[in-house]
Amino acid sequence: MKFRLMIMLVMGIALGCASTQSGGVEQSSGLVTLKAVDFMGGDLKHLKTPAGADACAKACSDNDGCFAFTYAQGTHAIAKKHHSCWLKKKGFRYNRSPHYISGIKP
Repeated sequence: MKFRLMIMLVMGIALGCASTQSGGVEQSSGLVTLKAVDFMGGDLKHLKTPAGADACAKACSDNDGCFAFTYAQGTHAIAKKHHSCWLKKKGFRYNRSPHYISGIKP
């Protein structure tokens, strides 16, 4: 558990999320969330969550197999990705992107 928190802290620092206006580290449904971060790969399940990133975080929190999530905001350039939620198992990588919110279980 401490290892996961350490990973999130290192990722936040490496990505500069904690020091930018567009990014940030928060908590939602018990998950540590990062704004402007896309976790790519490691997809467990895809669903639409028009209710927002909090609903995506809750879906991950409620799924024992989910390690993390990525949510595409309604501002994404590709309309079919709007309000998409990808639940993640281990094995994903991260990328900075302003249209995503991602989170990981502590």
